[in-house]
Amino acid sequence: MTRGNKIRANGEGSIFAIGTPQGKRWKAETTIGYDGAGRRVVASGTGATKAIAIERRDTNRLKLLVMQGKAPSTVLAGREIRINKTSVENYLRSWFESLNPVTVGASTRRQYEGNITRHINPHIGEIPLTLLSRANLRELFYKTLPNKAYDPKNPEKRLGAGAVLNVWKPLNKALKDAHLDGLIQQNPLEGLDRPAPVMKEIDIDTSRPKALLQHLEGDIDQAKWLTSFLLGLRVSEKLGLTWDCIDLDPKEGQPPTITIKQQLSRDHARHGCRSKTDREPVCGKRSAHDCPKRIDGKGLYIKEETKTKNIRKLPIPYELEILLVEHKERWEAVKDSGEINWIEHGDGEDTEKTLSYEPEPGLENLVFTMDNAKPIRHEVENQNWHALCTKYGFTNDRGHISRHTTATMLAEAGVPPEVAKLILGHTSERMTRYYTHLKATKTTLEPLQNFEIQLLGERQEYDFMDLNLDIGKPPVESRK
Repeated sequence: MTRGNKIRANGEGSIFAIGTPQGKRWKAETTIGYDGAGRRVVASGTGATKAIAIERRDTNRLKLLVMQGKAPSTVLAGREIRINKTSVENYLRSWFESLNPVTVGASTRRQYEGNITRHINPHIGEIPLTLLSRANLRELFYKTLPNKAYDPKNPEKRLGAGAVLNVWKPLNKALKDAHLDGLIQQNPLEGLDRPAPVMKEIDIDTSRPKALLQHLEGDIDQAKWLTSFLLGLRVSEKLGLTWDCIDLDPKEGQPPTITIKQQLSRDHARHGCRSKTDREPVCGKRSAHDCPKRIDGKGLYIKEETKTKNIRKLPIPYELEILLVEHKERWEAVKDSGEINWIEHGDGEDTEKTLSYEPEPGLENLVFTMDNAKPIRHEVENQNWHALCTKYGFTNDRGHISRHTTATMLAEAGVPPEVAKLILGHTSERMTRYYTHLKATKTTLEPLQNFEIQLLGERQEYDFMDLNLDIGKPPVESRK
């Protein structure tokens, strides 16, 4: 049926008849703006009469304006509003339970759950999902969370921009899904500036790995740390290496290889005291490990993928090959006899160690382990790293900085970014460049000097004092 030729004023919208199984009805529409992708945002309403259709359209228009933060919720007072009463908290609970475990790993799920429980539900959880507005979210992300004290031991400490961004991520994903499922007409986070952590320059000391490895000559963990520094492995990848990932007996003419295809992961315990309607654990314990009714996870296990889900097969250089062969022979001796005494020659000191073979079920083939062949837990490896730095007088940076160090040293060694990307297991060269922190040292100075010769033809040497350039630089001769 045609809509007629009546000319309407701007903002008046349109009204036309539609056919339905129940017979003829009227539909009223009006455009209230455009979304971030340039699509029209339309408010509409249907009814048995034109008046009812227009009234419902106008109500829906106000609801959309409230969601967009362009009108206060008080404009809906006195109107007969038919909304889905599902709250943000209830929707997020059902959304979280429906997450695909294949695409959202256990650690990501824990992070999502913690941020939803601690930072989203207490502030906007009771708002009906369909009335969640941009104004609500501006208040949450630009005022509430950045000024939130979260640590009882440090009441003056506030959530950093990185922590606020980690709250943004699951909420944005959930609201996108709600929009795709037709529960809301648009994602109210769309168009808002997401929190941006301040990027601090990381001071990388490329001399530290060399010095540490010199101290570690003869140490039982020498192969582990050389593997870490040389290949820039993530901690989970290093701790999850099994001997079937390492080929020390390749075909003739082929180098030995190491395949990075898995990681050591952990299925944490969960609170058993909390029902679906409880916002906080009933037991009052923050850690599920301390919950009287805790549900134990399966603990440590080998996850058959890396963080970026790509497999990289890397050749093993000569010195690392020798150390890995020695490491394997040592642990095969332990496995055969059950226990051996080993004299460690680390840092010029002889230390006697007792190595035993008591692995955890399913983790019998790990390359790097504790002295009893049990897996090294992530927190223990972090402690090992800090103890190593403290012992030899180095800055106590977090262990993940070693990946930045490896990326930087690869660049200093002239390794092309595309090759460094493969070694480090990054998904893009852009990420590799983020991990690389070159300084104005020989690595960057020599190329610039060569480029200068190309530009000038012959090397020009200037005496800055003779040129009267007040730049605080000594003559060229004194800088050679």
